[in-house]
Amino acid sequence: MKKCTVALLTLTVVLAASLCFAETKIATFNPIAVMEQAEPSKKALADLKATSDPIAKDLERRKNELEKMAEDLQKQRMVLSQEARQDKELEMKRKARDLEDAMTEFQRKFQADRSRLNQPVAKILEEVIKDYCKKNALTALLIVGPQSPIMWSDESVDVTAQIIQEVNKAYKAKGK
Repeated sequence: MKKCTVALLTLTVVLAASLCFAETKIATFNPIAVMEQAEPSKKALADLKATSDPIAKDLERRKNELEKMAEDLQKQRMVLSQEARQDKELEMKRKARDLEDAMTEFQRKFQADRSRLNQPVAKILEEVIKDYCKKNALTALLIVGPQSPIMWSDESVDVTAQIIQEVNKAYKAKGK
């Protein structure tokens, strides 16, 4: 029993010592920069912009009409009868509520479409990160950016540009 305990203790010390001397290789990357600069992300954003721009322009037009309506009501306030003024105010409130509902729906749909379009990009990114870490024998790949708990890291460990290149290669390889 004593020999077994000594052997186990010796093995633990040897393994712990070897782990202490193993090379730790850590890198950082900014996923926001990758999602903004990688080719598949740019394509997804262009597709999203193409579908959302006409709706955004219509909402802006409706907003301008509502502002013009408010100005006209303000100018005509003294000459309108109380009933006519109330009718115009009710119509303005209805249009304002409709516009607010349309804007909320647009934002909800925009976020959903953005998420849907970014899913394939995120999948490519995940595959690229795994391959990159294995190929470069990284112990850890840390996220840096505005919401990251990493306060500082040396630029020499930032692999964002390399990750973007790898995402672009993987995207082209998939033929998208």
